[in-house]
Amino acid sequence: MKALWERVRAAPAAIRARAAARRHLAGSTAPQALRRARRLAARGIGCTLAVLGEDAAGPSEAEAAAAAYRDLLDRLPRAGVDRDVSLKPSLIGLRRDADLCAGLLADLLARAAAVGADLWLDMEAWDLVGPGLDLYHRARAAGHRPGLVLQADLCRSAGDLRALAPLAPDLRVVRGAYAAPPGESVRDPRARDAAFLDLLAAGLAAGGRVGAATHDPALIERVLGRVAGIPPGRWELLLLHGAPRRLRESLRRRGLPLRIYLPFGVDADRYLARRRGPDPTPGGAG
Repeated sequence: MKALWERVRAAPAAIRARAAARRHLAGSTAPQALRRARRLAARGIGCTLAVLGEDAAGPSEAEAAAAAYRDLLDRLPRAGVDRDVSLKPSLIGLRRDADLCAGLLADLLARAAAVGADLWLDMEAWDLVGPGLDLYHRARAAGHRPGLVLQADLCRSAGDLRALAPLAPDLRVVRGAYAAPPGESVRDPRARDAAFLDLLAAGLAAGGRVGAATHDPALIERVLGRVAGIPPGRWELLLLHGAPRRLRESLRRRGLPLRIYLPFGVDADRYLARRRGPDPTPGGAG
């Protein structure tokens, strides 16, 4: 009986947490997300669109997710918004069938190129980072240029970027939102933020475009210090949909290059579970 009562008492807090996390969602359908994107565009703010989900259970789920992305890409030329899309490779089968995933990604990249859209490979759990980089290299070898998200809270990210530097990759740097074993993760917040800034600087030095994704005002100011003198076309700031309006409007009024991450869909449980902490991380940030 005591355990039941504790669950009952905890329920309102769980409901509040879920409701708070849902503010980061841009809707359940592509038309809903695109309406939000148009409202942002009217205020001079860019967007990145993403279909919710990760870890497809099998080929049918991977194919369905790819179909949802094809539909989204086909809508972009008529939508009047930024043609910028982020995708978790595990949603199209990376964990279970890398060849299937590579084939679906190649099709999506070709479709994105046809409509003039950028497509980003979003962050994944730590054990999928290596397979995700293999997927990225396969895409580059085939003549495509997807963007890539690096996580500051993973020890391997600095070395990964050194290996990627000759390709001048387009990058987005995030703090990270996945749990990882102690030997794989940067636990100290100060060290993590230092790694974030180092990844930003190394990405810019490599010659690609770089986005900095965080809601932390202090870290944003440190980012601005690092990009001083660099043309805005080379860098931008990213926030999640539902980030504090005061922060978003302050950055907009300062004329800073700003993009909002707009995830949408009905498969929200995993996404919401990872975004109940104090600094939700946009991936592409998803």
